[in-house]
Amino acid sequence: MKGTLILLSLLVSWVCGPAATAVLDPDVPSEDGHGTENSNEIQNYSNQSAPEVCQLSTCELLLRALGTMQGRMRAMETRLEASETKAVTMETRLEASETKAVAMETRLEASETKAVAMETRLEASDTKAVAMETRLEASETKAVAMETRLEASDTKAVAMETRLEASETKAVALESEIEQLKRANAGKVAFSASVGGHGNTGPYNVQTTLKYKNVLTNLGNAYNPSTGIFVAPVRGIYYFYFCYHAGQQNRASLSLHQNGQLIATTSHHSTDRGRTENGSNGVALKLEVDDHVYVILDKDTWVWDGSYHDTVFTGFLVTQL
Repeated sequence: MKGTLILLSLLVSWVCGPAATAVLDPDVPSEDGHGTENSNEIQNYSNQSAPEVCQLSTCELLLRALGTMQGRMRAMETRLEASETKAVTMETRLEASETKAVAMETRLEASETKAVAMETRLEASDTKAVAMETRLEASETKAVAMETRLEASDTKAVAMETRLEASETKAVALESEIEQLKRANAGKVAFSASVGGHGNTGPYNVQTTLKYKNVLTNLGNAYNPSTGIFVAPVRGIYYFYFCYHAGQQNRASLSLHQNGQLIATTSHHSTDRGRTENGSNGVALKLEVDDHVYVILDKDTWVWDGSYHDTVFTGFLVTQL
């Protein structure tokens, strides 16, 4: 509104100056180049007085100028409003852009932070990879060393296998030789042993296997002096002989047994004749391997032995079967 008043003041000044002269002077052209129209207007108002014509023309000019100025003002106002609206829109867009820029800056910072973290992790991974590579190289070196040791062990094992095979071959040969020696010595079986000591053996209240402890001969080791039992090493015919010496008043009774079976006996009854008694017996037996032959002293009987081997048990292989 203030601008409108200023414009009106300017228009009044303009109209009261050169414009009024133009109205009164028909020879002076108007600002818009229409001098002829001013002349016509003067002719049309020739019958009116000069002050009334001047006042009317001035008012019309003012109104026209005012209308023009108002139109221009409205146009400028419209343009201004459009500019302001556009400015507001641009401000809004600018704020949105700034907000977006801030968000993007935040995202960028987050991305940079994440990138730094990833770089740190990558460096850690690289360090770990280097450590793992070092460990792998150490493991490979150890594996090579173990492979070398394994090859050496394999070589040693092959050598030991060769030696073992040679030893086994030798053992088989020795086994064969031993068997041959056994077969060669199997026909050489003989033993002879006395009761031993100096004096009586017995009496016992039960039958007792007599142990001939004083071994004179034991070819083939088939007789066991600890048990008094002969065990046949081979199948064949054997001859056994057993004898005793006893006092005149002591009853003596011996029996030869094969695997628990009574085979032969020798004995005497006590007498008052004041002399010693001797008795013996012998048999040939067919024995199988591991057959047992032994002499039993009957219960309540006696035998006597001295330094000259008076009570003896003897046996030998006659022939193999």
